[in-house]
Amino acid sequence: MAIKENLQQVFSKFLEKGKATIRFKEPPHDLFINKADPSSLKTFLSVLKLGDKELQQINLSCLAPAKISDIEKPKTDMVIKRRSDYPLGKPFPSTLKQVSCSQLWTCTD
Repeated sequence: MAIKENLQQVFSKFLEKGKATIRFKEPPHDLFINKADPSSLKTFLSVLKLGDKELQQINLSCLAPAKISDIEKPKTDMVIKRRSDYPLGKPFPSTLKQVSCSQLWTCTD
């Protein structure tokens, strides 16, 4: 299946913040992109939307590969040792597999 035919939708509302979501038809997955350089992300999405046939006519030299240091591993473990470690006001990461709480003190009046 061609790339353009497999794209169901591209969400680029927060492109200026370096965030986008690409929804594929087959297999049905969403690819979340964040912390990207906004101009590089815009270029990548425009090339992606062009499809397979037009790709051969485009100069892709402006797209530099990501460095290993730029790729952030999903957080799977969280250790909470003090109140400031707890993510107040935001949800736990969806990739989290294990949460450990140790040496916590509770205040009683």
